[in-house]
Amino acid sequence: MFDLYGFRTQEQQREEVTPLQAFEEFVTNWPQPKPPIPEHTFHDYGADSAPGFPPPCHTPPRPSPPVGVDGYAMQPCLYTLTYLWLSNGQQFWFYPTFMGRRSVAGYRWVYGEWVYTGFGFDIIESFTCPH
Repeated sequence: MFDLYGFRTQEQQREEVTPLQAFEEFVTNWPQPKPPIPEHTFHDYGADSAPGFPPPCHTPPRPSPPVGVDGYAMQPCLYTLTYLWLSNGQQFWFYPTFMGRRSVAGYRWVYGEWVYTGFGFDIIESFTCPH
């Protein structure tokens, strides 16, 4: 038997035990692993998956003046089709599924399919999530 810290007790240290016996006892008393925790709690409901339909064909009007971009401003767009304008000139439809303090992740419409990706708020110039 082992004590709280995984060492043999003083009584056991006095007994003559082979290294193989000590190892077998150690392995038999090793705690059993706990069941894994699911990675995504919303996955069963489809909230973390891409939409099953394409985005609209039109480009929505850009907000004027540009909207300040952070997690609080973008929170209403979570799980909603959103149009992004990036500082590098790119613009596209996006379906956000995660909002952090400094970034957003979700699905971007690329060549006819949804592709999972993420962006820092520092490169998003403006966005709109028309309802």
